[in-house]
Amino acid sequence: SKWLIFISVGLPFLSVIVLMKILSGQEIVEVLGLTTLYLFSLTLAYLINFSLISALDFSFVFKNLWGSNLLKTSIVAFMSWEFDSLGFLSKVISDILSFLPFSSLIYTPVMIIVGKYDASQILQALLLQLFWLIVMVACLS
Repeated sequence: SKWLIFISVGLPFLSVIVLMKILSGQEIVEVLGLTTLYLFSLTLAYLINFSLISALDFSFVFKNLWGSNLLKTSIVAFMSWEFDSLGFLSKVISDILSFLPFSSLIYTPVMIIVGKYDASQILQALLLQLFWLIVMVACLS
């Protein structure tokens, strides 16, 4: 069902973004490169999310799996720090939250596809996602 959701919702969304970037005059090679990096980052985010769900669901005894998923979703939404652009948090707290795996789930892929990261920021964000994926898989082992 996750693939069905991606194909029915995510693929048209991605297609519109790619088309808008090409129509705005960006190079096709650049757009395809960003799209590839976005899909790679999205895959890493999915794997980190799966590991996080597995860690939560298998580490604690939940009677209601919907409740554990809601808890995880709430934590990720709060800790992903995308609201920091409004200036709610201090620089120190913002830096700490940006290092945690939560921003790798939502914030990183979006910033890549909308072109808000330069090449060094993309590399740093992807390495951070790889780091958290390794940590999550090691914790599950």
